[in-house]
Amino acid sequence: MLFAKVSVMGSIYLKETRVTDEGVKLISNVKQLKDLTLMKHENITKACLPYLNKLTDLEYLDIWRTKIRLEDIWVLKDLKNLKELHISPHDEGIEESRDAILEKIIKAEETLPNCIIHT
Repeated sequence: MLFAKVSVMGSIYLKETRVTDEGVKLISNVKQLKDLTLMKHENITKACLPYLNKLTDLEYLDIWRTKIRLEDIWVLKDLKNLKELHISPHDEGIEESRDAILEKIIKAEETLPNCIIHT
């Protein structure tokens, strides 16, 4: 309901709430959003990436410990202003080599060349 009444925000911080992909869809209509934290939400998946991609003013995005992974972020090609991204490199419980993670980071940096990626 908040996003139906407020169309301009600079920052949204949501950690361990009940936000889902549908909530991200509503957030994608917010104008001038520069900082978005959605950390620790197991119901946020790569299905919401097209909505995140609409937030072209974003400079900071934290999607760490969601179902979105490093290899999924190629969709975020329109986030030209993004300077910092926090994301999980792989699903919990899955071991990956350092080289495999570095390869994913390199590909992510091609999509977001002006962004520092934290895994």
